[in-house]
Amino acid sequence: MCADVDFRIILSAGMSKAKEAGTPGDLDRREWYFENDELSDDELRASHAHEYGREIAKRSRYVLTQLKILWLANELPKKHQQRGPDLSGASIFHPTLPKKIKRHPDRVRGDEAKFKLWLFGIPVDTLGSRGSEKQSWYNFPENVRRDAILTALRRQREATLPSVFLRTSRELQPSGSAQPDDSLRSLIRFLRELDSTNLRGAEFGFFAIDWSRGLPALKKEIFDWLKQRYEDRRNLGFVPKRRPSRGQLRDQLRWLGALRFKEHYGHKNLTEENFQRITLRGPYQNMNDLYQAASKATKILKDRISDIERTEN
Repeated sequence: MCADVDFRIILSAGMSKAKEAGTPGDLDRREWYFENDELSDDELRASHAHEYGREIAKRSRYVLTQLKILWLANELPKKHQQRGPDLSGASIFHPTLPKKIKRHPDRVRGDEAKFKLWLFGIPVDTLGSRGSEKQSWYNFPENVRRDAILTALRRQREATLPSVFLRTSRELQPSGSAQPDDSLRSLIRFLRELDSTNLRGAEFGFFAIDWSRGLPALKKEIFDWLKQRYEDRRNLGFVPKRRPSRGQLRDQLRWLGALRFKEHYGHKNLTEENFQRITLRGPYQNMNDLYQAASKATKILKDRISDIERTEN
């Protein structure tokens, strides 16, 4: 954890070798400090997306190219910013044909780049303008941060689906219907809806429940059945490994801060000999912890960039 003191590197007077080699200026605190007193839980997800998006853009030529295409589109005059047909004034009773709009080719390419970046988890709310990749999360105006937070929450809700879909035949049967095949039609419609959600790892089947058994017996039997089937599926490799309790968003941001700290000061200023003479006011106060955290952030960046390049190729 970070010490709640002056956040600088203070070099001792005895570090003559380090002075001769030259010591870089202090790393901006906003580049590595992601603790609760400055970064609230509400903005954690949006900040994580922006900060890792910045680093990916620095390391991935493809992502940086897509950002440049988007920047060029966003810099077009206002008359070229319209993204679709004008349907103002149209209604069900008085429909009007939309005016044909000749869209600027840079705007078309910009929208395509925006969609690709969105798929890769690169936030276009905060990285959609030239120079934004050099700005930390804390540097953005409040309204920009608020919009990015809302976008991150919306994406989280869209990505969250129920893990179990259960319907009995009575629930599938339309209310008041006396047709014997209505339940079958409803079942087919329900299965189509499930298929459209593109569930990963979903398994379909049938079930029957004897409601007369009572709730305690039903809960025990269902839980025992789920537990046994879950173990079977996990042994077959269908169940992903459980994520560790540590290594969540805020930890990953601390790792990223350690990586920036390491890259900024360089190996010469963070050697074991010099490290003993440095009063470290950074994300970690032990050199081994700093290097281990930096390597974790590097792995996250490499994995994400590999996924992007594999998708595009």
